[in-house]
Amino acid sequence: MSVVVVSEFLPDAALGLLRTAGHVRFEPDLHARRDALLAALESAEALVVRNQTRVDAALLGSAPRLKVVGRVGVGLDNFDLEALEASGVTLT
Repeated sequence: MSVVVVSEFLPDAALGLLRTAGHVRFEPDLHARRDALLAALESAEALVVRNQTRVDAALLGSAPRLKVVGRVGVGLDNFDLEALEASGVTLT
């Protein structure tokens, strides 16, 4: 079963859809607790963020199974695009 980490607020309807794909770890304040976020990503295959979670090389290095990051909203200010490309993780 896939592990999906959601580190910021998402509506219940969106969480319900994610839960059909695997185990969802939903902690809307996880973005503010960087050490806990990095630990949560050790087994995650997917990460869903909004605009508060900084997706950088350190985060990607802590997520060896991560395959995809989903961005809810617009803008890419919180992403290190070079680190994403180097890691092979897809941003959508």
